[in-house]
Amino acid sequence: MTEQGEGYRNISRSWPKESMEYKARMTDNRFHFYKFRIAAIDRANILGRIAKTSEYILEGINEQLGTEKQREAEIKLLHTYLEENVDRELIEEVFLGYFSNYTKDELLVLFEEWDASK
Repeated sequence: MTEQGEGYRNISRSWPKESMEYKARMTDNRFHFYKFRIAAIDRANILGRIAKTSEYILEGINEQLGTEKQREAEIKLLHTYLEENVDRELIEEVFLGYFSNYTKDELLVLFEEWDASK
């Protein structure tokens, strides 16, 4: 995509629209734009497939871990965010969004436990 984006060239306003230079530059720019769009669509499709595959793999990992180990991993991730001093409102939004098995009250208790352990 970068290569296609770098192929775009400015067109001087002083060039007459009927000139060959103007027409050639417009044609080249249009060509690069369409190739850029195709590459963007391809990239989006590939990333979508990666996300679906990752979700499928993660479900398998979670099944093998079991609920106790899964909870330990989730809390460890939470502690990593807290160690990095990430804004707690952001942590809350992300954590509750991805881990729907936790309530806001549960998360606040985990925050309090973290604060008490320091």
